[in-house]
Amino acid sequence: MIEQEYRELQRQHRILQNNLLLSEEERSRGGEMMIAENNAEFQAARANYEKEIGLLNVS
Repeated sequence: MIEQEYRELQRQHRILQNNLLLSEEERSRGGEMMIAENNAEFQAARANYEKEIGLLNVS
């Protein structure tokens, strides 16, 4: 009986470890996506700014 309970606890522990790893991977990927989106927004804003500065310099 004790061995069976021990094996069940080990099984639950492995499941929890796997869930934790998956959660960390998803969070990491989500962070990478946010960085990429923020970088794209920054580049677009920078291009717009440089365009406006260029127009001001022409005037």
